Amino acid sequence: MSDEGREAIEDVFGDDQLKSVNDILCAIDAREANAGSDVERAFWNASSAAMRKGSPTSLAVSLELMRRARGQSLEWCLGTDNVLIRKFLAGEDFRRGVDAMLIKKTGVPPANGWDAASPRVVEDYFSGTPDSKL
Repeated sequence: MSDEGREAIEDVFGDDQLKSVNDILCAIDAREANAGSDVERAFWNASSAAMRKGSPTSLAVSLELMRRARGQSLEWCLGTDNVLIRKFLAGEDFRRGVDAMLIKKTGVPPANGWDAASPRVVEDYFSGTPDSKL
């Protein structure tokens, strides 16, 4: 990947002004619409499509994790990942995704949809993480 590509990704995914996954998707769509080349347009289109297929809860928790992980220790990162992994595995979206992708092979998103990603649901994922002890 070129330095220009890395900068574009950092501009979108590293921008704290983009508060939600939806904000990021809108920024990606704008980048796609204003792309200077077919390669760039295809990249942003594929990025958008991949995100839209995923669980909204997983995307929102991942975004929050990236923000909270800045400047943290390896111990913090591993402890937080351990808590989040257990919660993802116990969640309904994980079961639906495995069923759609691996068992029925119907693709994603699953036929019965994903759970909604509310701020409270995202925050609940972080209960029991090193942050929750602060």
